[in-house]
This record gives sequence, structure tokens and C-alpha cells, in this order.
Amino acid sequence: ITQMLRLVSAAVLGGGFALGNVVLQQGSFPERDKAWASLGATLEISALTKKKSNDGVDIFARPKGGTFRCGQTLIEAPVSKCAALWWDFGARPSWDEKSTQQCVVEENIDSSTKIVHLVSKPKPLISPRDFVFVSVREERLDGSVLFVQGSVEREPSQPVSGTVRATVQSVMWMEGVGTSQTRCTYAVEIDPKGWLPGKAVEMAADDLPMVIAALRDRAQQ
Repeated sequence: ITQMLRLVSAAVLGGGFALGNVVLQQGSFPERDKAWASLGATLEISALTKKKSNDGVDIFARPKGGTFRCGQTLIEAPVSKCAALWWDFGARPSWDEKSTQQCVVEENIDSSTKIVHLVSKPKPLISPRDFVFVSVREERLDGSVLFVQGSVEREPSQPVSGTVRATVQSVMWMEGVGTSQTRCTYAVEIDPKGWLPGKAVEMAADDLPMVIAALRDRAQQ
């Protein structure tokens, strides 16, 4: 996991993003560039510590704490199926029932870049949060698929009252294991905004990687 994060971080912080035969230079798409910058800030780490395992997901964190979490699980389904499920944001509430209240694609910038508005469900001591982020999909020559997401300053077309605007930075990496399995690694960090009890923030952070358990359960159906 750490090797993958270092690879992505180095590519982002180096001024461009190279994946397989695709090289995206900063300056090409303003919204996309914000995702690269956000990802670089998220993945400036040298090591991760395993925090726990939950429902088949190994969860890692930074040694010094914070809301950064990285989860990894093995899915009994091919990369193509897992990637298609993740990229279909409109369908996310149907399989991520515990965490996602609403998910709408605000704009398709191009075939591999979307602006998304996601509203989370309330958690203990935490009111619903909403996120507006750019999501970029890149397919690598080795067959793996990488998704990069970073918050952008943009008002959603369907605002939901009673929510707090939070920010997110994340990367999802799906790599094939044989012909019918996918190793799914999801690194994510949020700023929930507003005052929250420390214990509530810790619990919410630990819950972030569990979206890949929900993805796994749907992909294996």
C-alpha cells in the first residue's frame, strides 16, 4: 500500500500525472488540477500503521493520527465490474446504503472526468455532510484502474438543507489478481468541518474505508 501511495504522490508532486500511456500535464483542466494538488497533500506520507480489520477490510492510518485512512480488501469479481460500479455515481446510494444519502453527477467534463455532489447519511453525533468533488478515472496498461477525487469550490444543482459542506481527498486503486479477483485499495482523508467531538471524528474516519466493503458485497452478487 505504501509503495502505491508513494508512486501516486511522487507523480502528482512532480508536476504531472503519468499513468501508463496517459500523461496529464497541470494546466489542462482547472478542476482536474485541483484534484492533483489535493491528492499530493493527502499522500505526503512515508509509512502507515495498521489500525484494525473490519468485515474483511484491513484499515491503516497515519501514526500521528488525523482523519486519513487507507483500506484494502479482496473482491471476488473482475476489475472491469468493480470499476464500473464505482464510476456509476448515480447508483451509489443503492449499494452504499449505510453511508450515502444522495449522489449526483453535476457535470461530465470528459469521458474520464466528472464533477460529483455526494450527501452522506448522519452518523452518531455527526449531522449529514455534503461534498462536491472532481473524480478522474485512469486505466493503466497493466489492467488496473485508478480513481482520483478532490473537493472543488462549486455549488451543487440540488442542494440539501441541513447538511454541512465538508471536503474530501482520495484515491481508489483497483488491480487484478488473476482473472476474476480485484485487490481494492482506497486511501481517503476528509475535513468534516464544524466542531465535532474527537471520539465521533475518530469513529467516522474509521468508517470511511468501509465503502469498499459495500462495493465488494455488490460486486460479488
